[in-house]
Amino acid sequence: MLKLWRSVHRIRIWMPILLILPVILFFLINKTETVALVNREPISIREFEQAVIETRSDVYSYFNQTYGAEHNTKFWTSSYEGEVPADMAKAKALDVVKRIKIQQILAKQKKIVQDISYSGFLDDLEIENKRRTEAVNNNKAIYGPVHYGEKEYYSYVFSNMVIQLKGILGEEELAASEKELLDFYDSIKETTYKREDTIKAQKLSLSWVDKEGNVDRSMRSAARRIMEQWLIEVENGATLAEIATSFTMEGSLEVQLNDLVFEESNARYDHHKFQLLKEEAKKLKVGQVSGMIEENNAIHLIRCIEKIDEGHQSYDEVKENVKSLYVDESYRLFIDRLSRDTEVEIDNQVYDNIKIQ
Repeated sequence: MLKLWRSVHRIRIWMPILLILPVILFFLINKTETVALVNREPISIREFEQAVIETRSDVYSYFNQTYGAEHNTKFWTSSYEGEVPADMAKAKALDVVKRIKIQQILAKQKKIVQDISYSGFLDDLEIENKRRTEAVNNNKAIYGPVHYGEKEYYSYVFSNMVIQLKGILGEEELAASEKELLDFYDSIKETTYKREDTIKAQKLSLSWVDKEGNVDRSMRSAARRIMEQWLIEVENGATLAEIATSFTMEGSLEVQLNDLVFEESNARYDHHKFQLLKEEAKKLKVGQVSGMIEENNAIHLIRCIEKIDEGHQSYDEVKENVKSLYVDESYRLFIDRLSRDTEVEIDNQVYDNIKIQ
């Protein structure tokens, strides 16, 4: 468990040159400075900078949609009914880095990592890129890019760390009893483990592809006109079979009446071949006829004949996946709680000098 520290806003004595500097952009400040501490672990300016960059677009979208604000030289420092974009971006960035740092502290406590400083990460990035460059120069195989960017490598390292952390916590603090796993399975089975219904349908199609496989796109508008008339006939009680039987050949249009069965065993094929038809069939009640569906150089109507509820994947079939999802959810809630309970020790002089434009 993390030790929680009370927030103390510290005042430091800085070099005279900093005292006379005007308000400056965050990327001009000494990036090795510490902007805040989480459980006595430092958050550097450069680390904080990356989080600010990630929050900028969301903050701009919020002010644009809420207040109609447009980006200009005064946008970040203007007040909109008491809300200032720069303040919001910095607050959101602080929440992001606090959450990251909490997870890094846990990983350090679990001996997954030793150094969680951003300077240590940058050293590792330099070493990794040097290793990759040397490997390429010596005609050795590498996986991934030849050169990692700062953002990409940070995401890669952090993601791998979280995977290992979840694995350990899932066997310790977040370990679940059989009953907890069963209860969790019951709570998500309808959305996660529901088998696809088997759907039987009838399909009436007008295709502008002839028997030799030639596509005549000029007949598309004629096909739509005919289909619109067929929809009226359906509303008046005609069956798809009756419509197909009464159709008089027009140009190169081909009429087809087929039976369709969408079932889980053919899901991959159906998704590739009949994606739109299948999605429409899912929406239909038994006996209902769809509107016009254009797919595979043809326009279709489908009528749902039968839907068979195939139930759910059993707990025993998906137990390992249930455990994985349980750990994911428990981990998220665990980090949420630690984030709420953990206070940040902010260096106000550094924090306040971070400006965004």
